[in-house]
Amino acid sequence: EVPQAKILAPRRDAILKNDMLTRFTRFGFALSVLVFLAGTIMVSVTIMGSVREKTKEIGIFRALGFRKTQITKMILLESGIISLFSGIAGYLAGLLISIAASGYFNYVDSAESFNFAMFLVVILLSLLSGVISSIYPAIKGANLDPVEAMRFI
Repeated sequence: EVPQAKILAPRRDAILKNDMLTRFTRFGFALSVLVFLAGTIMVSVTIMGSVREKTKEIGIFRALGFRKTQITKMILLESGIISLFSGIAGYLAGLLISIAASGYFNYVDSAESFNFAMFLVVILLSLLSGVISSIYPAIKGANLDPVEAMRFI
């Protein structure tokens, strides 16, 4: 007899493991949502800083006759490209980490880690987050007065 041992029925043990897995899944999802929201805010702040740094260039474009919609599209396109590559890099980093960590878990098969559907979801969410969080800075940049922007030259 082992003094510290706990003996559980196999069914009860399976129920406890399933309950724990469900809790970890919920926690992981909640954490993912928080990280997504924080990332979206960071993208917005970064693009806003980028627009401020490009005040002269935007002023020159506006003075040359570029429309506000063209300026907005340029900023959104830049944000979309950055978001696309960031999503790819993030998915690959997560994949490598999960493969490295899979040895510590009994129920994970590292050979089946790549999931094309999940890859597409990550890319789409990355693009969506990047473009949506850049709308306000893009509109703000497009509404710069060309005369005011040229004043810094």
